[in-house]
Amino acid sequence: MTGLRHALGVAAVLLSVQVAALRAESAAERLGEVLLLSDVAEQLRDEGIAYGERLDEEMLDGRGGAHFAGEVSRIYNSAALLMVMQKAIAEGLDAAQVNDSLAFFDTELGGRILTLELSARRAISDPAVEDMAADTYDSAFADGNPRVDDIVAFIEANDLSERNVAEALSSNYQFFLGLSSAAAAPASEAEIIDRVWSQEEDIRESTNEWLQNFLFMAYGPLSDDELHAYIAFSQSSAGRALNAALFDGFEEMYRAVYYALGLSVGRALSTSDL
Repeated sequence: MTGLRHALGVAAVLLSVQVAALRAESAAERLGEVLLLSDVAEQLRDEGIAYGERLDEEMLDGRGGAHFAGEVSRIYNSAALLMVMQKAIAEGLDAAQVNDSLAFFDTELGGRILTLELSARRAISDPAVEDMAADTYDSAFADGNPRVDDIVAFIEANDLSERNVAEALSSNYQFFLGLSSAAAAPASEAEIIDRVWSQEEDIRESTNEWLQNFLFMAYGPLSDDELHAYIAFSQSSAGRALNAALFDGFEEMYRAVYYALGLSVGRALSTSDL
């Protein structure tokens, strides 16, 4: 009987570990739902389709046709994008950080913040809205609007400038790597790196401008206290972990996406040269 009691004890421990893991997984999945990651994935797909159209126009002289459009659509698979983001949250946050993130975002204020971010992201995809957002931020800066300082503090709390610049450079590297892989005479790694780094200054400037304009517009409806609460969460252990996990997910996602885009453009160029 002693052996049986021991076996039952081990089984109970294993069952409790499995239940705890399932609860943690459920909490992470719930966090993904609260963060509107499914909607974010759809928005990223929409932006990707639009980017593919620009690539067709600028690099393929509009000759990419239905095949290239189909490749872009396949690359920007919203279900696959969602899986990467959800996986990043599940692996990047511990149970306490997931719960703390839910405690902030699964509220009226958290939901409103996320809705504002998503709606602003959709709106600013329109060049006219982007120009308007830039004018609004420039006027606020010139007038010494204190909200400008809050936006700068939010950017710094989340390390948005450096992370976005690094992500853009990494994405460009993958794009040129894919492009080169499909070329008859592939570029060397040194040539690709030189080409990427030659864009760093422009990328940094445009990234900072876009972040300021976008965030000033997105958080315009928030009160000062509400924005300060969001900044405080961003500086917490949960906020830093969530931010890092999402950026890790985006980096993994865009490495694959931009390599595939470069490869598709390179193949289309090679075909047109035949």
